[in-house]
Amino acid sequence: MRAQHRRRTVLPVRRPRDPAYVASQHELRGLVEAALDELPAEDRRVIRLRAGRGDSWSFVAIALGRPSPQAAREQYRRARFRLKRILARRIGELSAPMPTRTPPADAPDRGDPEA
Repeated sequence: MRAQHRRRTVLPVRRPRDPAYVASQHELRGLVEAALDELPAEDRRVIRLRAGRGDSWSFVAIALGRPSPQAAREQYRRARFRLKRILARRIGELSAPMPTRTPPADAPDRGDPEA
């Protein structure tokens, strides 16, 4: 039996009008775009062809000059791994705790109104 390859159809998503949601999606999109910019050009290209446009593995292989769809699939897997590592680093940088300043030992306690 011959495998049938179907192009994925991306359905429009109803987006909530909640400003916080819109802002977070905008921030997330910027984070992913910045991480993509850190990738080598070939990695960006394979991700945009497959994930962004939903092109078939055969098309991706031809577009990238790969010998087979399997070779394109492997390049995509490696590119996603590198993208994941970049995103993890960037998210870690964003969520790192802010450094706090330790008051000197002889400083008055600000929680005590009489101090």
